[in-house]
Amino acid sequence: MGIIGSSVLVNDENELVTTMHPTARRRQAAPCASTAAKHRILGISKKSNTNDKSSKTRSNHIEEQFPSSYTSLKADTYTISSAMTSLSPAEQKSLLSALLHFETYREFTGLKVPGTVSSYGAPFTQTPSLPAQPPSPVIKLLCDRFLFTSTLPGIGSAPEQFWSELVEGVLEDMATQNLSDSYDKGVIGKRKILGMACVAFMETASRGVIGKVSADPAAPAEAVQGRNLSPEAAQHEQAWETYKQAMVHTNLIRDLLDALSLSPTNEHFTPLLLASETHVQLTCASVLHYLLAHTGTETISLFERLVGMVPWFLLRQTVKVANVSTMMSGLLKVLTGKGWLQSRNLMQKIIGTIFGRDLENVKKKTQALVDEGACGTVEQQNAIDHYVYDTSREEQAALREQSETTNTSIVVTICTASGVPQPASGEEHANLLLYLAHTLTARDRERLIEIFCEKDTLTHLIRDAFRIFEPVIRAGHRALNLADGLSDLERFLKDAVETAKGAGREDLRCWVRVVREHESSFLKFANQLCVNAPEMREEYTRWYEHCLSAYRAQSSTSIDLSSLIEPSELDAVRAEIAEWTAWQSALQSRSDQRLSKLLAGEAPDIGPGVWLATLKAMREEARVTPGPHAKDPEEGLVVGRESAVPGMRVVRERVVGRFREALERGGGGV
Repeated sequence: MGIIGSSVLVNDENELVTTMHPTARRRQAAPCASTAAKHRILGISKKSNTNDKSSKTRSNHIEEQFPSSYTSLKADTYTISSAMTSLSPAEQKSLLSALLHFETYREFTGLKVPGTVSSYGAPFTQTPSLPAQPPSPVIKLLCDRFLFTSTLPGIGSAPEQFWSELVEGVLEDMATQNLSDSYDKGVIGKRKILGMACVAFMETASRGVIGKVSADPAAPAEAVQGRNLSPEAAQHEQAWETYKQAMVHTNLIRDLLDALSLSPTNEHFTPLLLASETHVQLTCASVLHYLLAHTGTETISLFERLVGMVPWFLLRQTVKVANVSTMMSGLLKVLTGKGWLQSRNLMQKIIGTIFGRDLENVKKKTQALVDEGACGTVEQQNAIDHYVYDTSREEQAALREQSETTNTSIVVTICTASGVPQPASGEEHANLLLYLAHTLTARDRERLIEIFCEKDTLTHLIRDAFRIFEPVIRAGHRALNLADGLSDLERFLKDAVETAKGAGREDLRCWVRVVREHESSFLKFANQLCVNAPEMREEYTRWYEHCLSAYRAQSSTSIDLSSLIEPSELDAVRAEIAEWTAWQSALQSRSDQRLSKLLAGEAPDIGPGVWLATLKAMREEARVTPGPHAKDPEEGLVVGRESAVPGMRVVRERVVGRFREALERGGGGV
């Protein structure tokens, strides 16, 4: 297929660096303008140690953050073990992006299947009563790199029983309950949307870990000179790319903490840090806007009830106690203690009340549908009830697959399988589908109440977490004004609720205002932590530096992107890669347009960011049952349209599985 013994570094931010075996180089190397350029292209230049030099240089000036020798930093490449693919470096970069998109989605949605978590390996343990599930190498890679590491204070010292008995117990409990699928409801639910957000985050994180971040800045340092950026989307994007490069390959994290130590404001931030601050503000505002601005009133009411049920005053009084042991004991009593003749503690009461009111409301809706008489026959309703309560996961999946394969409504499929007449009209079908959705929601709430309120697994998890984080809590109690921090958090959440209830909630600028108004609280909190808890600051800095090291190419790996493609598939894969690249470019273009509008004082439909556009496209391509749907006031989060995620049939059906196996063999590809 190409040149033997080639090497490729798949960079998340820049094009890949490709090196070749000397024999192949003699055959294929193109003429270069200079020896230095030739060496750079062929990847045979010496590894520079300027990363260490730049990490020792600390300055508030952007010029010193990027010394002239910075551009000579080169990440190690990983060695391709077989023939070099005919794909260009840019095509390989796009292929990696597509593979991670499909693989992370598969792995995360697999969490709803019993046995998935227990199949992850240490610190989780395989439960004999649960079937083994396919591997999830991307999730395992991220957990091993960032979570299950001794460098992370608190969690790094957690005993295996905490993960294998408590955390695994809760997750497997939820999987065993067979919670509803959005396909059956005909609308994408809140749980599905939050899951997609997790997938988008995992995809971004894994793309950097597996693909690595190039040491060459994506934008010149001059782009962030001065304390104010121009209102141009391109300059903001370049500044953010430069920030990510510097965070991975220089000592920028310590420069940031130094600036936070000097003042509870941003007055000591360098131009680069100020640019990143703006990006973070807009990202946080975009997330809040996406989740709260276009959802139904019931979701806002649920959020408001949750904030209102937290005993803020009692928590503030408890954390004011001078003796940290007494304070921790008091917090545990507030959160997990049960009174006389009470079967639930505070956490269980909050969860039970929220889910209980949801359950009550949805039962009222269901009864109203039945009373109207337009919700089909009793036999049809009984068939739906049987599907919801008495059908196994496997039987439901088979009916769902039949519905999707034949492009038939799930309601019709259920009626046919149960031997009852099909809906007589489109209106009757829509009401039966709404009946199915409400019944599924009611069952979900009943099962969640059972998991979190009827059992004490969550209580034991909270108590063990307090013991694990005791050193962190003690240091935080000495260094921070926790009462003020709780007050600031309460004000932020209540402000978010009021904004979500207000007439201007769909205006992204309102959410930017909320974030910027409360940013000072975060800066004040961070300043206290940096100044008063140097040991804690150093511990978390070491952990963060450990995480950042995963984005630098420092070792070889056996991952071979070229071997994933059979010769007969190459043309089809190349065409699909071109389609993926065009889709990503379109998302980036629209993101830039939204950012430009926001910077110009206008209000785009959603916030900027390719990840947000990807999340939106995932939401729009999610499959739901065909057939007439009733209007549901809770059907939200549909703002404008994004281009659908490319189908990429060959990549999905053939290449993704090989990629998963390669990650397994390569220990995660890092």
